[in-house]
Amino acid sequence: MATTKYKLIDTPTQFEAAEADMKAKLGIPNSKGTLKYAEQVMIDNPEHAEYGRFVFPVMLDGSWKCDQHFEASELVDFDSDWAKPAEEPV
Repeated sequence: MATTKYKLIDTPTQFEAAEADMKAKLGIPNSKGTLKYAEQVMIDNPEHAEYGRFVFPVMLDGSWKCDQHFEASELVDFDSDWAKPAEEPV
């Protein structure tokens, strides 16, 4: 299983640009049917300091390794608090 870090991105437009750049660098789409590098996911927990930003995955190994295209200081670990907490059933 590949190891992943994340870059937090401010806007959907910036996320789309980062994804287009990564697709070009990784040769996506490819002959194996890969069409996208990443899905756009927003931090939707209003209690989180990064609320409203977008989470861009950066693979550290494996076939889609791309961390060499980023500054290490820009990358963060996964944070389970990015997601809005599930509401308690009533």
